[in-house]
This record gives sequence, structure tokens and C-alpha cells, in this order.
Amino acid sequence: MKYIVLLLLLTAPLAQAETVVQLMNKLNAIQNDPKQYEEALYRAEQRSVLCGHCHGADGNSKRDHIPNLASQRAEYLLTQFELFGNGKRHDYVMSKLAETLSEQERVDVAIFFSHQPVKQRPTNASAPLLSKGKNIFGNTCVICHGVDAYGKDLQPRLAGQPVQYLVSTLQTFRDDPSVRPPSAMHGVAAKLSDGDISALAAYLSSLP
Repeated sequence: MKYIVLLLLLTAPLAQAETVVQLMNKLNAIQNDPKQYEEALYRAEQRSVLCGHCHGADGNSKRDHIPNLASQRAEYLLTQFELFGNGKRHDYVMSKLAETLSEQERVDVAIFFSHQPVKQRPTNASAPLLSKGKNIFGNTCVICHGVDAYGKDLQPRLAGQPVQYLVSTLQTFRDDPSVRPPSAMHGVAAKLSDGDISALAAYLSSLP
């Protein structure tokens, strides 16, 4: 089922889609083999240096508008590398960087950042705002992203992400669907007001 969703997500030609599935199989095999897992972490430590300039050496971003990669699901990170690499998703820096990574490096880097602990940002959000965000999350997001917002299958972890990144991403899904690949998030975000987005972002950022 996961791979069917993956193929729909990447909407790639058959040959390319088969390659993505092969990469996902390789990622899963490495994650289930302690020796291969340690080797992947070692290989990625040096290759991920460029990522650290924006996302932090340990995957905790240096800027509030840039997402944490730390503790993000490896499966999700790998699919995003592929989307940037094949042009389905666009970003000036990430699109160019993804093209420089070999298939093995994309797998290794995804595993490396998923292995790093996320560092929770301090929040000054009010209790009522956090409560509102929690209610919105429970009614809108929990089915795909899990009760703890850690994500599941190909859905990303949202817990602990910077507020500014969460707000801008949700607003982009709501206001400009052409900027991101086809996603169920367009329909979800379309129902959120600016106040809803602020509350949801505050709540998600406060989670460990």
C-alpha cells in the first residue's frame, strides 16, 4: 500500500517510478540491518555537510523558515529528494543539491537525519492558542500524521518544526497549490483560516 501511495505521489514515468521503489526497498533493508545502518550513518556524515548550512549539522535548522530534518521520517526525506531531483518539486537550493546526490547518497542522508534527535524550540504561545491548535490537529491532521505528529508511512513528522516554517507551508498549500506537488494537503489547508494556521503551528512546534 505504501508503494502505491509513493507512485501516486511522485507521478513519474514507469522506469523512474521503479527506481524510486528500488531506493525505498534499499532504505528499508539498511534500516533493518544494524551493520548497514551504521555504515550509512558514517557515509552520510560527510556528505550531509552542505545540508548543515541551512538545516544545521544535526538537522535542527538554523533559520525559522527552514524545516528541521532531525527525527524526520527517512521515507519522507527520500521521497522529497526524489521530487526535487526530478523537478516535481522546486526550490532554488534544494533542486540543485538533489541533483548532486547519487541514489545511494540520498538514501544515506535520509537515514542520517532521521537518526538525529530534534531539539524542541522554546515557545511563548498562550495556553488558549495551544489548546486551539491541539483541537484543530486532532480533528484535521491526526489520521495522516499520527496522534503524536511523528508522521507515518510517507507522511512527514510535524512535531517540533519551527513555527514560521509551519505557517508558511500551510499558507502555501492553501493559497498557491501550484508551488507544491499534488497533495491532499491542498484540500485540508483550504479550510484553515490564518488564525487556525497560527494556532496549529504553535501547537505542533511545542511538541517534543
